[in-house]
Formats: sequence, structure tokens, C-alpha cells
Amino acid sequence: MSKRWLPKYVSMFTDRHGKARFRYRRKGYEGGYFNEAPGTEAFRKELAAFGKAKIDTVAEAIKNTLPGSIDELVTRYISVPSRLGPTAETQGKIID
Repeated sequence: MSKRWLPKYVSMFTDRHGKARFRYRRKGYEGGYFNEAPGTEAFRKELAAFGKAKIDTVAEAIKNTLPGSIDELVTRYISVPSRLGPTAETQGKIID
């Protein structure tokens, strides 16, 4: 089966039972598997819903982690922009 006709961010694979499965994957968006067959109106509605489910806030990212986990710690650490990149003090130092 050709994959050229699939919408952008939709991939297809055959599962272990031989059934064609379709998945929405896009960075920064909630992904998942489609319940409906491609080409149907229900499929287009699911595709539109996947496109609207954007994860864009730090609070949402932290909420999606398990409390007390390393994932939560890293997400909280990276969410503070002042920790990313060199500070003004380190940029002013001259290395010989």
C-alpha cells in the first residue's frame, strides 16, 4: 500500500496482525492513533482534532510528567530560560 496519499504528519504501518494502522505524529502536538479509516469524514475530523491539540506551555509539559520522576525534574530545570546558554558573566570572560 502506497503512503504517498496520506496527509502530512500521518504515517502508516502494518501491525503484527496484518492490520493497517495510521498514526498522527508532529513535534509539539499531541499524537495518537486514528480510529477511523482514511478518506472518511470521521478521519478528517480526527485529523483536525490532532492538529489543534498543541502542547505549548510549561505547565502542560510538567502536568504530563509523573510527579517525583527524573522526567519532571528535567522538564522543570529546562523550563527556566536563564539556565540555558551562557550568562552575561561567562560571555565576558576571556579564555587564553
